[in-house]
Amino acid sequence: LLTVPLVALLVAGWQEVLQRTKWKQPGNTRLNTLGSFWSLLFTEVVLKILKPWRCQSNFGGPVTMYNKPNVICFEGGDHGTMLLISSLAFLAIVAGGLAFCTYCVRHFDALDDPDKLMHHDNLKFLFGRFEP
Repeated sequence: LLTVPLVALLVAGWQEVLQRTKWKQPGNTRLNTLGSFWSLLFTEVVLKILKPWRCQSNFGGPVTMYNKPNVICFEGGDHGTMLLISSLAFLAIVAGGLAFCTYCVRHFDALDDPDKLMHHDNLKFLFGRFEP
C-alpha cells in the first residue's frame, strides 16, 4: 500500500536532481512521470486495497477473510481496522486519481497553455494515444 507514495517521492526526488544538473528535461515532466507510475501500479494497488473486503464462508464456521482465515469478517477488531484503512486508501488513491483524470479529460481544451503545469505534454499518460 505504501508503493505509490514511495514511488512518488522517488520520482519527485529524481526529477529534482535532474533539474539541478546538466541533464535537464524539456518542460515539466514530473506530472507525466507520476501519472505514468500511477497508471502502471493502479491495478496492483486496487487489488491490495480490496483484499479486506474479500471474505469466504466456511462450512459450519464463521465467515473469514479469504487470505487470512484467522480473521473473522465484519466482527470488529482486526477486520474493522483493515476495512477502515482500506476505505481511506480507496478514497485517497483510487477515487482521488480517477477524479484527477476526469477533471483533465473534461477540461481538455483549457489545458492548452504550454507555460502551465497542467498542459497536454505533461499529461501524456492520459492523452498520449489520442489526437484531437
